[in-house]
Amino acid sequence: LFTHDATNSRLRELSLGYDLPVKSNLISALRISLVGRNLIYLYNGCKWFDPDVTYNTGANGQGAENSFLPGARTLGLNLKLTF
Repeated sequence: LFTHDATNSRLRELSLGYDLPVKSNLISALRISLVGRNLIYLYNGCKWFDPDVTYNTGANGQGAENSFLPGARTLGLNLKLTF
């Protein structure tokens, strides 16, 4: 009754980048990228918690459903200059 399916599939990381044309003697390449982590669940066996962020996984309460934090989603911008 108190056992939950922790099977999940998710899009862990996605990065989309574009190389901008550079006409400079100082900079040889310029790349800009959008980066996202933990964007979407493709499948989550237990709908109300994130199995990766459970409380007390190192002791007896493995997979306990209490005192867990919400999963973090991050979005970012990456700029890479090559000299």
